Amino acid sequence: MIATARARTAGLVEGRHILAIQDTTTLRDDGNQRSLNLHPMFAVDADDGGLLGLVNAVFLRHAGGKKELRKTLPFSQKESRRWLDATHAAARLMASGAACVTIVADREGDIYEEFACRPAETELVIGANHDRCLEGATGFMNA
Repeated sequence: MIATARARTAGLVEGRHILAIQDTTTLRDDGNQRSLNLHPMFAVDADDGGLLGLVNAVFLRHAGGKKELRKTLPFSQKESRRWLDATHAAARLMASGAACVTIVADREGDIYEEFACRPAETELVIGANHDRCLEGATGFMNA
């Protein structure tokens, strides 16, 4: 289903500035640190706000108690990888003729790898989750 929706969306992007909007939503939560989540990315025309379709989606099954592992796992094994994977899926819209692809995410998508490993043909608009010192600035930026 996702591949079919992705192909349909790719057929609608030619010549358009695409906002590729992603977020994670909880579908089911048992209240005991186990949940089923969906991380979709949708394509929206930046000029007229029209919804073009699905770019990417992944289902996640959370089982609590893994927070202490987050600093020891390689990035390829972390759930946060979903943000960069979706960005790579959106970058493929350029091959379908999109004029520009801008990734939009909330502060959960504010991870180092999203900035350091994003495809060069994408732009990013991500809510800040971490204070950052800007080059040439004397203080920190916080959104």
